[in-house]
Amino acid sequence: MAAYVIVFRETPIIDPEAIAEYQRLSAPKEPTPGLKVLAAYGDLTQLEGDLPDAVTVIEFPDVEMAKAWFFSPHYQAAVAARSKAATFRSLIVEGLPTSAG
Repeated sequence: MAAYVIVFRETPIIDPEAIAEYQRLSAPKEPTPGLKVLAAYGDLTQLEGDLPDAVTVIEFPDVEMAKAWFFSPHYQAAVAARSKAATFRSLIVEGLPTSAG
């Protein structure tokens, strides 16, 4: 069942050098099987509550693959740099089962 990593940037970037380092470190050295970026830093439309500064949505084939990517040493090194640039909040949400129709 598909899973989605959703990353909210809660505050504007306060350290441009740190976000540049995050971008450099998070760039894949080789393609990540099953990773599909569905939305990244697009325009936001407020419906309820406060808007984050930015949102990214990444699809994976399942929760385990999403966790493996997020908690990999490669990506966690990037997250360490990113945390110096702004305040972020991340989560994984499991998708609905697909019907065999």
